[in-house]
Amino acid sequence: VFEQNDGTVGIEARSGALTVSGGYASIPAGIDCGASCTTSFEAGVVVTLTATPVTGAILDHWSGACGGSLACTVTMTETKAVTATFVSAVGVTANPQGTDSISNTVYALVVDPATGKTYVGGDFAGTVDARGTISRTNLARLSPDGTVDPTFTVQTGDWVRALLLVGNYLYVGGDFDGGGTENISDDLGAVAAENVFRIDLTTGRIDRTWLLTTGLSNVYTLGYVTGTTNYLLVGMSGSGYLRALSTANIATATTLPNFDATVHTLAVDGATLYVGGRSFGTGGAPDYLRRYTFNGSAFTLDNAWTPVTTNSGIINDYVRALVVRSGYLYVGGEFDTASTDDHDYLLRIPTSSATGALDASWPLQMQNDVYALALDDAMLYVGGNFAAPGFSVARFDTNQAPPALDLTWQPTGSYVVRDSLPLATDDDDFEDVYAVAAAADRVTL
Repeated sequence: VFEQNDGTVGIEARSGALTVSGGYASIPAGIDCGASCTTSFEAGVVVTLTATPVTGAILDHWSGACGGSLACTVTMTETKAVTATFVSAVGVTANPQGTDSISNTVYALVVDPATGKTYVGGDFAGTVDARGTISRTNLARLSPDGTVDPTFTVQTGDWVRALLLVGNYLYVGGDFDGGGTENISDDLGAVAAENVFRIDLTTGRIDRTWLLTTGLSNVYTLGYVTGTTNYLLVGMSGSGYLRALSTANIATATTLPNFDATVHTLAVDGATLYVGGRSFGTGGAPDYLRRYTFNGSAFTLDNAWTPVTTNSGIINDYVRALVVRSGYLYVGGEFDTASTDDHDYLLRIPTSSATGALDASWPLQMQNDVYALALDDAMLYVGGNFAAPGFSVARFDTNQAPPALDLTWQPTGSYVVRDSLPLATDDDDFEDVYAVAAAADRVTL
């Protein structure tokens, strides 16, 4: 186990020569620098030191004759000392041996806190384990160690874009439209479903009492509200764009008005519903982001809450991701004012604001589109298509004032970031990040 322990690299001038020793700290043994620790150099030679952390650790920073977290280069003119400090790396959900994998795009993730298992939805098909014995189409379940769970057999005939866990039910939304090759299936066989269904996790099977075969379109996001009637909220690319389906009787449904474009994301905060997506023009000026209140049975648009007009057009393009907690709504998307404003692609709004005014103390902006947000306690995880601060994934500590990029956290993979500068290594494990799930001691990308 490698934790937050230091590795030391020492340099000493000796009669025009240079001795370089290096290593890393291990637990419980002491520093082990490998087969060759000492090399002689002529005085004046420029030496580049590269810290090589073991699995589970990353370089945090250099100190002494070098600083920062990039390569350490030392010109030998006098006696010098350099220290490389390593920290443990928080990694993505994966089999420690890297044996099981999803081979195409993942659009949705959810972790069951009761079991530690992760549900994965997307656009994938075929073998998902290294043994070549398990195939899954668009939906799979991973055990806590990252291996594919062979007992979970529910699959869909087209893309899964949204997952939501409520009690003993997993709700699934996507592009499957209820017929032929786009049926859904489990170990009992195939059945038609129109873009949304639920799985009873006590049996691991499709709930065949809660199915629609018509009336919806491609589902991009799901939400849930409780009241006199408990509703599953369904954001879509058409067919009313936002509908509320009774969880007791799926045929009992209501369409929320004032939408004429795709709803990409939902966030629920008690009796308040936040809706983000494309340019919503019906019922008012295009605004990309709206708020509703729910009185237990009906939804009412909050016409006074207008973050687009209140904030002078800062939100000027798609809203792709929303998450709400502790008095703030975090908003991610494709908005970019092409100015020096600090709210490009990522911003937050106090939920107490009656008009949707931005949090002026928020100092952070991304360099490109944000597609996914997740909160775990005070940590905000951000996924998308950006090169800084990080390659497609970053974490911010919202407890700090102002919130700050967490430089101690880097997913195990091909990209790391230090001091807000990206460092690419030899492969491209992290490209666009469309889904992030944060739970307990694990983050899944």
